Amino acid sequence: MNARLFHSVVLICLAARTISAQELPISKPEEVGFSSAKLARVGDIMQRRVDERRIAGGVVAIARHGKLVFLESFDREDYKRMRTDSIFRLYSMSKAITTAASIILVDEGV
Repeated sequence: MNARLFHSVVLICLAARTISAQELPISKPEEVGFSSAKLARVGDIMQRRVDERRIAGGVVAIARHGKLVFLESFDREDYKRMRTDSIFRLYSMSKAITTAASIILVDEGV
């Protein structure tokens, strides 16, 4: 995973609220500045990673301006089924999360 993607994932985790993805209003990707074709590529890449057994599975949720534009789960047939409401634990992420939180606070001028 490249550093930019890793930092994006960490920031998404930090920005997550107690609201679940299913509770967000659904929007067409183009209405909030995304491309449907490029979001489809996200799904293709995730499924390929699962099929290659690089990852066991995953859930991808992409939202912008409080509107959900992509929510999909990916898994293998021989593995426990992933659901879009699956809960994941983060281990050994304290330094990355603290760093990302610090950057956000500096950016906001706190």
